[in-house]
Amino acid sequence: MVVRLNAERTSLLNKAILEAKEAPDRASTNALAKTRTFSWDAGDNGAAFPSVDTLSPVAGDTGADTGADILSVLFDEDVIAGDNINDITVISAGDSGVACTPEVTGDTGVTLAIKNGLLVADTVYNVVVPAGAVKSADFGLGNEQITWQFKTNA
Repeated sequence: MVVRLNAERTSLLNKAILEAKEAPDRASTNALAKTRTFSWDAGDNGAAFPSVDTLSPVAGDTGADTGADILSVLFDEDVIAGDNINDITVISAGDSGVACTPEVTGDTGVTLAIKNGLLVADTVYNVVVPAGAVKSADFGLGNEQITWQFKTNA
C-alpha cells in the first residue's frame, strides 16, 4: 500500500488530504489499483493578518505636530519586518516624497515606526504602508495595505 499526504493552505484554513492506494491484486485481471481518498478540514489555526490598532498621527488629524519625526502604526500582535518594509511612502499633497526610515520597534514588536524629517506646517500628508511591509511574528502572514492621511498644524 502506498500512502500519500498532501497539505494545502487556502486563505486561513488548512486542508489535509490523505490518499491511500492499494497495489493491484496480482491474481486479478484488473490492473488498476484501488484508491481511497480521505479529506478533512483542519479549520482555522488561529492565524491572522496583523491588524492596525492605532495610527499616529490619527487618520484625518488636521493639527498634527510638525515636530513629530516619527509616524507610527501599532498592530494587534507581534510583527517583524516584511519584504516590502522599505516601500513605505510618506507623500505631501504636492507629490513631494518625504524620506523615511521604517523599523519595527517596541518591547513586544508591535509598533512600526516610520522615522522622517520634520514635517512642513499646514501640509496634507498621505502615508502608504504596502501589503507585506510587516509580517505576523507567529504566523508569517503579511499585513494588508494601510493608507492614511493627516494634515499638520499651521
